[in-house]
Amino acid sequence: MAQNKPAKPLTQKINGENISELTYRAPSKERLNELFYNLPEVPNYDIQNAFDNLSNGNRAAAKDVFTRFATTDWQAAYGLAIVFSLDNQLEQAIEVLNVALLNNPDNRSLLFKLGTYYNKQQNYQKAEEQFIKMVNLDVDDRDAWYELGMLYLCIPSLRNFAEFSMTKVLNLYPSDMNAPFELARLYSREGDTNRALILLDKAVENGFKNRKLMAEDKDLANLRDMKEYEQLMKMRFGS
Repeated sequence: MAQNKPAKPLTQKINGENISELTYRAPSKERLNELFYNLPEVPNYDIQNAFDNLSNGNRAAAKDVFTRFATTDWQAAYGLAIVFSLDNQLEQAIEVLNVALLNNPDNRSLLFKLGTYYNKQQNYQKAEEQFIKMVNLDVDDRDAWYELGMLYLCIPSLRNFAEFSMTKVLNLYPSDMNAPFELARLYSREGDTNRALILLDKAVENGFKNRKLMAEDKDLANLRDMKEYEQLMKMRFGS
């Protein structure tokens, strides 16, 4: 596993690097499509009702309320950004969040959502900046570490940062199922098959059930011809 700190301090490392198509796998839709991240109770009844409308698919009604309060209430701005994103208007969503952050620079909910939107734009440097701000505010923010790890997995030269970030997630939340899977991919790609199998088993033990991805992911190719891999599948899935 990684040491207690990466090879050098975390800085903006992604700009100018090549994204590897072989190793890149976008964060899961479940993570990117989450409506809320660490969103506290909404004290404004109108805004709370707008979030309820948004959750129920009444996007237009929610947008009207969010727009009315967006300049004075960060939660309304957050909701409005979600509406823009759902309407495939990422530029507008990003603009709303950046404006809200001017008055709420340490708001991790806004930073996280902004980071995921930059990620969807493939603006990886800007995405990284938001998640680094989050871990600087709270070094134990496992969601921010996970997103950093996913970014660093895109860049072969940032292997140490990817390992550190995903290991940090697993240390903070031992039952996480995605971090050990990503570490298994990393170690398998490097030929460290024993460690990869241990982490893949940990992922499945923690609830990772996507057998199709395990059967097709190029980075796990080193494992699939091993008898230990077959034994793992039989033990965990019964076939």
